[in-house]
Amino acid sequence: MKLSFTTYRIECTHPFGISRSSHNYYDIVYIYLENNGIIGRGEAAPSGRYNEFTENILALLNKGIDLPEKIDDPIEFTKIVSPLFSGIKALEVAFSMAVLDLWCQEKGISLNKYFQADPKKTPKTSYTISIGEMSIIPEKIKESEPYHILKVKLGMGIKQDKDIINAIRRETDKIIRVDANEGWDLVSGIEMSLWLATQNVEFIE
Repeated sequence: MKLSFTTYRIECTHPFGISRSSHNYYDIVYIYLENNGIIGRGEAAPSGRYNEFTENILALLNKGIDLPEKIDDPIEFTKIVSPLFSGIKALEVAFSMAVLDLWCQEKGISLNKYFQADPKKTPKTSYTISIGEMSIIPEKIKESEPYHILKVKLGMGIKQDKDIINAIRRETDKIIRVDANEGWDLVSGIEMSLWLATQNVEFIE
């Protein structure tokens, strides 16, 4: 089995802000596992919040990973290789994705079939409205048009969080899911939860 990898920079349309940081781009690592001309693909998207960085992943991969020669079972394969990744969960996930992709292709089945999933029952994907300039919220809402649900980043303080929701509500009545990214203490969380319950919010992450 052959391992290769590359990096790719995702450029954000708008600065992607959450309660503790803001980014203009993200550097991710693509993992490729090739066997008998078939390629399985996986993606590592490390987060500094968990002390994981693209540079750490590349350093580990450049040292070389001793992979099994074949896949008898994707779950067992993942269990064998995961201890080689120095606890970097993003890399474990990438290899898990690549192994499943490769194995399903070799077996001629889809991931839906592997997981025995019903495509008709797949949850709807949300569009994220990140923290940023209030003036461009209407633009972000327009960009979210193909999506039925909005995921809204909060955690900047009660007043600013309410201002964000109110600005969104002036543009749309779509269902909202909220993620405050650890930006609330208990008192703020309770107050915001009670208020958000009146704003067509499905849940708080």
